Amino acid sequence: METLRVCLLAPDFLPVWGGAGTYSVELAREIGRMVDLTVLTLERHNDAGSVTQAQMEETLQHRARVVVISSARDTFRYNAGFQMAVLRKLPQLVRQERFDLVHSNHAHMPDLLYGSLYHSPQTVRTVHSTIPMQWDEIRFAQKFGGGLHESERWQVALEPFLRACERFVFARPGPILTVSEWMKTQMTDRGMPADRVRVIYNGVRTDRFGPDVPGRRRLVEQPDALVVLFTGRPTLFKGARVLLDAMPLVWSEVPNAFFAFAGGSAAETNALLEQRPIPRDRIVLLGRLGYAELPGIYASADVAVNPTFVDNVPFAILETMASGVPTIASRVGGIPEVIVDGESGLLVPAGSPRALSEALISLLQDPARRRAIGRAARARVEEKYTWNQTARETLDSYQGCLRNGN
Repeated sequence: METLRVCLLAPDFLPVWGGAGTYSVELAREIGRMVDLTVLTLERHNDAGSVTQAQMEETLQHRARVVVISSARDTFRYNAGFQMAVLRKLPQLVRQERFDLVHSNHAHMPDLLYGSLYHSPQTVRTVHSTIPMQWDEIRFAQKFGGGLHESERWQVALEPFLRACERFVFARPGPILTVSEWMKTQMTDRGMPADRVRVIYNGVRTDRFGPDVPGRRRLVEQPDALVVLFTGRPTLFKGARVLLDAMPLVWSEVPNAFFAFAGGSAAETNALLEQRPIPRDRIVLLGRLGYAELPGIYASADVAVNPTFVDNVPFAILETMASGVPTIASRVGGIPEVIVDGESGLLVPAGSPRALSEALISLLQDPARRRAIGRAARARVEEKYTWNQTARETLDSYQGCLRNGN
């Protein structure tokens, strides 16, 4: 069969800001072995720096061509800028490169304008989250108080408009890929035909994430310190406030516990910590981490936590599991499809500081159990969640889309 020519729309790419960015980078690296791939993205600027086109292609091991069509800083509004850039640039690239299909990532909706005004090649969409899902996350988390992040404020203000845009995009033909059975159910419950939706789980690079990777180090100088790692922006719906309320309960039983925060700006994390009288000498602020730094930081933790209110299948969970680190996460969304409770991790109710603290105490006080769960977690991702498998199933969806015309 002739090699497919695919255009991946990736407003979240390098430096990675979220799950859709990790998905785009790792899928591009792997599926670039199988198709003729062009990635449309933007040059992003934040306090972790920016990445050039040449550096992006090097990260992909030159398996894909990267075309930078705009630039942005870390704000909610960069989506609109990228949508405009796609509208300007993609028609010319379609004519030049003769793409067989376009692969878009939702809920960024990068083809929103282009698909409205130009005839598009066949389009495959991966749904990482939906606008109602994001809205529900914010409303639920707000019950615990605290301010909203800039992106959350925009989502609240524009929610009716964003819902209308999403309905418009989903009304277009083309297969929908979701990364969990839970997400597929969200789509079919909203009227999406089940045969239009296919579950293809996210992958993780077991060659990159592991218990003994380069960069592994002590995150705290104290010899007997036990480090709990929280990764991602410290937002309401990611459960950062829940972790904050769980900390004193943990310290009452495990006084040598330290909490490390990776991801989000220093200002965001400090604003969170100021909401409670937390001993700052028990906190490690790692800030935004570069692509190469993550594996070493994961492997340096004793336990990882992901107390999110709602999520699909967070990459941070797959990555800490691959790193052999026991992970405690909320029993929500697609997470129970990945973590077998009590075997490859622990699941707790969302929004419960006490349940989270009890799970943390149980692991921090039992090194043998930590090691056993870490080994089981690593084995589970090696068996079920690799990027090679994700890419092969995605290629099969591409081929099915072109065969069936939808």
